[in-house]
Amino acid sequence: MTKEAYIKNILKKIQCGRDKKKDIQKQLETDIHMRLEEGEAFADIAREMGSVKEIADSFNEELSEKDRKQYRRGRTLKIILLVVLCLAVICAILYWVLPKAVPLEDSRYFNQAALEEAMTKTIDLFDKEDYDSLKNMSTPDMQPVLTKETMDSAKAQVAQNWGSRVSMGQIYGAELIQSGKHFGVGEVTVTYENASVTFHLTYNEDMQLAGLYIR
Repeated sequence: MTKEAYIKNILKKIQCGRDKKKDIQKQLETDIHMRLEEGEAFADIAREMGSVKEIADSFNEELSEKDRKQYRRGRTLKIILLVVLCLAVICAILYWVLPKAVPLEDSRYFNQAALEEAMTKTIDLFDKEDYDSLKNMSTPDMQPVLTKETMDSAKAQVAQNWGSRVSMGQIYGAELIQSGKHFGVGEVTVTYENASVTFHLTYNEDMQLAGLYIR
């Protein structure tokens, strides 16, 4: 162990404020320096002075109550600062991960007309059960889901027999930002002969279908 590491480890174990530690540091450095100047090896000096714990305990026994209070106050402040820092990091992560909605009129990536066109086309293909065409306009992650079996199962959870489409309601859209990625999301209620179905559709920046949810 070097002289610097020896003194640093001692100071870590002394329970006092910063100013007091600086005084102790100067005292230790002066004492060791004088003995080094006299030709003693540092290893011999450290062995004679004692272990890090022994020296720190000796200083701690001589500390005043004022010094101890300063140490406790400083330690509490460090803990508070650490907690605040951790909370700030957590908040930053949550802000990055959690989705944030932006009105389409404020979006740089999507607009209402393009979103309505894409949603209308998606629902038309869905009603025609043209899942191959839907796959061609979807992201790679969505394509395996767009099969007749999967879609029939999803439809059945809403109603067994929807019947023909009667009307389509107003389309509501927004931009969704999540983990630095931008998505156009839209929702519309479509009325069929035997069911009223709400479509929630998601598109990536290239207007590829990235999510399809019905209820």
